Amino acid sequence: MMCFIRRLRFVFMPLVLILASFVLSPRASAANLESSIIKIYSYIQRPDYDSPWTTKQSERLTHMGLIVGDGKVLVSAYAARSAKHLEAEKIGESKRFPLKLIRMDPVANLALFEFSEGKPEGLEDITFGEDLEIGANCTVYQAIEGESLVARALRLREVQMQAGVLTSYQMPQYVFEIRKPGYGWFEPMIRNGKLVGSAISQSGSNVFALPVSLIKRFVKESLSDNYRGFPELGISFSNLLSPALRKFGKADDYDDGVWIQDIKETSAFAKVLKKGDILYELNGIPVSARGSYEHPLWGRISITAKLSEIYAGDKVELKVLRQGRDEILTENIGPYNPDLERIPSVIDEPPKYMIFGGLVIQELTEGLMQSWGTNWRKRAPLAYLYEDAFYSWPVRGGETKVLVLQRVLPLDYNKGYHSMEDSFVTAVNGIPVTNLTEMSAALDRPEKGKEQFARFQLDPGHEEIILSYKGIDKIHGQLRQRYGIPKTAKFWETSKAPD
Repeated sequence: MMCFIRRLRFVFMPLVLILASFVLSPRASAANLESSIIKIYSYIQRPDYDSPWTTKQSERLTHMGLIVGDGKVLVSAYAARSAKHLEAEKIGESKRFPLKLIRMDPVANLALFEFSEGKPEGLEDITFGEDLEIGANCTVYQAIEGESLVARALRLREVQMQAGVLTSYQMPQYVFEIRKPGYGWFEPMIRNGKLVGSAISQSGSNVFALPVSLIKRFVKESLSDNYRGFPELGISFSNLLSPALRKFGKADDYDDGVWIQDIKETSAFAKVLKKGDILYELNGIPVSARGSYEHPLWGRISITAKLSEIYAGDKVELKVLRQGRDEILTENIGPYNPDLERIPSVIDEPPKYMIFGGLVIQELTEGLMQSWGTNWRKRAPLAYLYEDAFYSWPVRGGETKVLVLQRVLPLDYNKGYHSMEDSFVTAVNGIPVTNLTEMSAALDRPEKGKEQFARFQLDPGHEEIILSYKGIDKIHGQLRQRYGIPKTAKFWETSKAPD
């Protein structure tokens, strides 16, 4: 009997040790990572779009950060966008160290900092791995609330082209399923002790993360003397599945290709690419009739994912079919600049606005639309959403914007106009206006024969607001006093106002 027990112990002891090491490995891995993963405290003041001359109350957000590039700190640009101050804290410690910005790219949603006044001891750069393939396993680490890293096993479900957090520029993003809320604060994804991605947002049970290839690209470029941003191809296309459309485009003999619908005026190909061209190859990569290509790790994905491997300034070759003839178009592609969009997509920048007689007129941005809350795509004015969806591309090199009557500050002076909020301002004193500079100039030029009045034309509905120039300085003084508006607020100046 004793012999049997000894044999049993001999068989099961190694098994117990193996199981123990498997169970403890996440903890051991977490301990090893605590020198490369830190907590970030971001003290932010977001714009107040209802009162654009001020900001909302200061708040503190907690993010995760990574040690990279010889002791630098990598965080999401979302953590830095409206931050007045950032501090870093080593996992398990209480002392915080201020950070100084090196570079921020809202398109990539990444920012690189350095310690400005000392730094924690024992920090080590995190090791970069490679991008995951569909179905691959990894571990996400979180320490937002606790004093130690908490591990959670994940499996990559899919990769989607998604707009970033701060701009509408689309990049390939991992999609993981986590039914627990509270992710999307730059939690690192680790596989075999190496970084493979970082979470940037969560929607329901879907957690979206940047692949490590994008992170490595940003860090490398940020540490160089010449930062090369993400490029803009600047085209829209539709699938080419219809036999009739193929015949119309003289592409009967082609199985691949997409129909070019429009080209941005800021695109490097604006002068050589035409509507109705059929794009069937980008930098030697065949473009399917659905606009996808075969990625070695992610399977079929939009051809626009290829842009994440291209740098602003790189030469890009497009092969197109134009009325049955092959054309090869080659251009040096430029960077994507969200500020040039007719409806700028950068979030959390101070609003551009002007006040005239209680009319608070702003340039429409995605930041303004997102002020309607997390469900802004359902709650924001339909006219705003329509313009953003169909007419957001740059016009006149980015000079054209959309002016909105965002708010009417009630006074007897503007009585009767309070219901006209959220309308577009299209002309002032009979002069079309497409930005605040043009609006200010138009207010300086009253209509002939109607010099005492300013006239604002609105859409939709073709309504008008007519206000008197007389006593406008006094009116602005009343507004400052009643609504606590500081002298630094942007009121229309009366230098050219009629007497």
